Amino acid sequence: MSAHFSSRPFKCAECSQGFATLTKQRKHEKEKHKGIAYKKWRRCDFCEFEGDTRVVQRHVISKHADMMIHCMLCKHKTMLRISMQRHMVKAHNRTDIIIP
Repeated sequence: MSAHFSSRPFKCAECSQGFATLTKQRKHEKEKHKGIAYKKWRRCDFCEFEGDTRVVQRHVISKHADMMIHCMLCKHKTMLRISMQRHMVKAHNRTDIIIP
């Protein structure tokens, strides 16, 4: 069955428009009724918190700081191992350090 003919069980609370997924319904509500640009809206990678990019970044730093990975050679910190590996190569030209 085509996606165009599927059911739309997720209804907007403001205008009752239907959506196939909860994500699309939330995007619609945030863009059309709350005036928040969806491309700036995101969800925390560690919990259900949502907000615009800066708010989520501040939330992650304050609530999930224990999950941060700190560079051994400078003050850089990140949440993702791959980001730290890239940092080590670009900033310190180091490929021999294994990120735990």
